[in-house]
Amino acid sequence: MALPAALLLLFLFSTIYYFSRIPWNYRLATKTGLPCYFSPVDPTSLPWLVIVTLSGYNTIGRLLPAFIFDRVKLTIPGWEFDCKYSMHARLGSIFILVTPGENHVYVADSEIGSAILTRRKDFGKPEVNTKILGMFGPSLVSVDHDEWKRHRRIIAPTLNERIMAAVWDESAEQAKDMIQLYTSSPSKTTHQTFSGLKTITINVIGSICFGTTRSFIEGAAEKIPAGFKTTLLQSSSRVVDNVFLAGAAPAKLLSGMFMPKSINEIGAAKVEFPLHIKEKIKEERQSPSSRSTLIASLVKLAEQDTTSAGKRLETSTYLTEEEIIGNLIAFTVAGYDTTANTLVYAILALVIYPKWQEWVIAGIDEVGKVNPKADYWETFPLLTRCLALMFETLRLYPPVPNISRICLTPQTIRGIEFPAGFHFKVSGSSVQTSPQYWGTDALDFRPARWLADEPLVGGQLFEPARGTFLPWSGGPRVCPGIKMSQVEFTAVIRAIFSKWTVEVVPLEGESPESARERVAAIVADSSQKLTLQVNHPEDIKLKWVLRS
Repeated sequence: MALPAALLLLFLFSTIYYFSRIPWNYRLATKTGLPCYFSPVDPTSLPWLVIVTLSGYNTIGRLLPAFIFDRVKLTIPGWEFDCKYSMHARLGSIFILVTPGENHVYVADSEIGSAILTRRKDFGKPEVNTKILGMFGPSLVSVDHDEWKRHRRIIAPTLNERIMAAVWDESAEQAKDMIQLYTSSPSKTTHQTFSGLKTITINVIGSICFGTTRSFIEGAAEKIPAGFKTTLLQSSSRVVDNVFLAGAAPAKLLSGMFMPKSINEIGAAKVEFPLHIKEKIKEERQSPSSRSTLIASLVKLAEQDTTSAGKRLETSTYLTEEEIIGNLIAFTVAGYDTTANTLVYAILALVIYPKWQEWVIAGIDEVGKVNPKADYWETFPLLTRCLALMFETLRLYPPVPNISRICLTPQTIRGIEFPAGFHFKVSGSSVQTSPQYWGTDALDFRPARWLADEPLVGGQLFEPARGTFLPWSGGPRVCPGIKMSQVEFTAVIRAIFSKWTVEVVPLEGESPESARERVAAIVADSSQKLTLQVNHPEDIKLKWVLRS
């Protein structure tokens, strides 16, 4: 009897201790004068993040009673996608979530959001972000202050026009291979388009970042190196696909003999990814000539500030081996899942709204007449309709629905005083669907809003007001890979739709219109893993039709 009683007392004590901060947090929150909302869960709790990320917003919504779900839904990554601007319409453009852990300020106000993202010395990244994104070493996305400036100074110049041209060529080639495979059957139908888009983006990352080139069709047969359980690209994609679990749990635990095979594979990937990169670094150091890859550029930078004795010079333009590994996984995270899922949502939007598919194709065709060569240098700047498609997709389906920051010291914004320790979530998904900034049709998918006169070729893309469009973050910490993602997206869309159209295969007895409505419902059932993604893309069968 003593043990159960002791466990009960321990549980009661832990519960009381867990909730003991609520009165203090509530007092701090009310001093700001902002609306407050209570939740029994802190959204930065790592165990909670793992649970809700694996389960998904909609699954938890179905399992919990409505009154409980209403209190915890704001702690589930990606809630902004489901609620859009409605929660802010209910509680205000800026409100505070009071929890037993920390206070969290949710922002859908462009002025306040811009101030938070611009003042990087006052608002840093939360520890949970840096822990997960820095699991292999410091990187541009995991460090702050002077260290961030050093990483930025080194990384930004490596993403040059020579790299962009390589991204364009590789993306187009991968897309052509994908379509060739999926249209080789008489029916030209497939459930695999969305996994195929992920294959394209990981292959582009492999080529541009690591110099590991593989064709779309032959990639699955890639040979595993001796002494490894994974290839470089297998390990990197598994880590990215399961980044919260990989970042939160030790590799030994994930690789434990009592763990399921799927978890063991994540553990092996976490162990082997840095080993693969070290092998690549060794190859680059021994190579007589430098290649046009990111790893080659980073290794060159790592070597340039050492003396003949191998000692580090006192300069600010160097990277350690650990930092090279950290930045390469950051590139993989930023360039793989985000671009792949943006392509998925874009193609599904073109399926749901055929008129916009025709609109994009008309632009691609006209650019083809003006510049038949289809090279990066002359073609990419003309494909503004493809970019308009990308921007509208990102507006309604942002890869990361909010951007997290923490108040490092007491701050005042627009007369509101915030104490140190407050967590801020600048909601891109909410601000990008706000009628205040985007009009009464803010929830409508309308790529033409990005081009004033809807030119077929070129034209000036609409520039949103500061703080109202945040798919690549904002302020000085804006993603350095913006153009790389735009080039890859545009190259893939042009390569596919210059010869093909796409439509959903209806179920038996289903009309084309009902089939498109079904696709829209499947798209609405999305949740945030590392990035926002469709939960059941395998339920959609697409048909690729050769254009006449």
